[in-house]
Amino acid sequence: MTPGRVLPALRFEQESPGEILPTGQTDAIELKVKNVSSTGFGGRLDRQMPPGQTVRARLSIADRKTVQVSAQTVWTDGRGFHGFRILSADAAWSTFQDYRQRDLFRCVKNQGMKVAA
Repeated sequence: MTPGRVLPALRFEQESPGEILPTGQTDAIELKVKNVSSTGFGGRLDRQMPPGQTVRARLSIADRKTVQVSAQTVWTDGRGFHGFRILSADAAWSTFQDYRQRDLFRCVKNQGMKVAA
């Protein structure tokens, strides 16, 4: 495991566009979001970001829906994939997380499984 890597939250695979703006820079970098969790997201960048770098990110989560978050690079695989920890987020992020959680529980319930409280 890569030092500093954070994996405790359930991750959901997705493919969506986004962009990040590193603190102190004026040019946004294209991001290909590959997974999200309640505490962070992972994606591919065309250039390396050092661990600890703070960024503002805009992520597409649905048709014409975007969220904006402040995040920090936690790890990179050295080949363009990066993991980010969410530091703060807008209300749309919370709405997205609530929906995702309800949808997960609805799927589990519909399959006759019990969900731990």
